[in-house]
Amino acid sequence: MGSIDRKPHCLKREKSLVMPRHVLFFDTETKAIQTDDLTIKQVFKLGSACYYRKPFNRCLEKNTWLDFDKVSSFWPFVFSHTERKQKLWVIAHNLNFDFTIVNGWKYLNRAGYKIKFFHNTGTTSIISVKSKQSSIVFIDFMNWFPESLEKIGARLGIPKLKIDFENCTKSELRIYCRRDVEILLAAFKHFVEFLEKGKIARLCFTRASTSMAAYLFGCYDHKIYIHNNSDAIDLERESYRGGRVECFKLGELNHDNYYMLDVNSLYPAVMYHCDFPCKYSKILHHI
Repeated sequence: MGSIDRKPHCLKREKSLVMPRHVLFFDTETKAIQTDDLTIKQVFKLGSACYYRKPFNRCLEKNTWLDFDKVSSFWPFVFSHTERKQKLWVIAHNLNFDFTIVNGWKYLNRAGYKIKFFHNTGTTSIISVKSKQSSIVFIDFMNWFPESLEKIGARLGIPKLKIDFENCTKSELRIYCRRDVEILLAAFKHFVEFLEKGKIARLCFTRASTSMAAYLFGCYDHKIYIHNNSDAIDLERESYRGGRVECFKLGELNHDNYYMLDVNSLYPAVMYHCDFPCKYSKILHHI
């Protein structure tokens, strides 16, 4: 029976609600230029960044802002807020775009940072780097909230500004850019406050890992063993599927309000109310 490259283990309970203390948010604005080969190139115009130190012990909250007109001005601001034994979180909305615009790999390599971990799939982006002096992790805010800044801002009462990119002044564009960073900062603080006050979980790099941390912190009451049996893994993944559509009325409907209800997964409900296996036993064939 085959196995995968993973050590069998028992899930460990989460024991803390540790949150990131040093966080830097940034956003950039660009100008679209058509090149000779008819492609569109995005050229940096300006950016805005805010370093946020979370209050802890006797340390008060700290917010330090930077408006920059050159990419080369942004990176000293980043590196100046790194510390030994403290990871700096750098967060942007649509990190792929902004990280590329500020020439991330170029300046990190020049400063002696080496890549530790890289993940980029859909709206989920994580870039973890380390030097001899410090470590930085770059996170896409959409790892937690895969929606537009406009929706996030509206929910928080901080509306995203409107602007005419073709005719606006540089000062107007700077105000517009800073507002985007203000929305990110407020949303992050609100999310962390929600996790802390409810004693839900520590903040992880994605919504999935944060959800798992929440389960392991507040709901983990019996041991769960993770095996490396490839046949059993295939069976488990083949079993985790299903679907159902329920039409409460068929035919022509009058002019009224109608609602479409969708459940992401019914498995948690049946697993809560019914008995299901939680540990691999054996596989039988041709019964």
